[in-house]
Amino acid sequence: VVTQGKSTECGTALNVLDKLYDAGRGDVTAEELASTARRMATQGKSAECGTALNVLDKLYDAGRGRVTAEELATAARRVVTQGKSAECGTALNVLDKLYDAGAGGVTAEE
Repeated sequence: VVTQGKSTECGTALNVLDKLYDAGRGDVTAEELASTARRMATQGKSAECGTALNVLDKLYDAGRGRVTAEELATAARRVVTQGKSAECGTALNVLDKLYDAGAGGVTAEE
């Protein structure tokens, strides 16, 4: 589904991979999970982008999957401009964290 599905199905697949990764099952690596989340962050609909942002944020905090502050900020910005209110709240938290850390090029004006 991740490689062949439509964006809605890929969002479901991302949730499944995330669950397996958290449980240490299914040989899901941080890199594979990050790659799937990156795809959803750039191609998915707003709800899927919110899920992808949560996954990227988790991997960033854990220092896994080679997620950079810049990449995380970009995903959060996309959710802010396209997402629904619940996802925008998550995106705001991410941008606030990056701003406090002086990372991701997040400005006070933004």
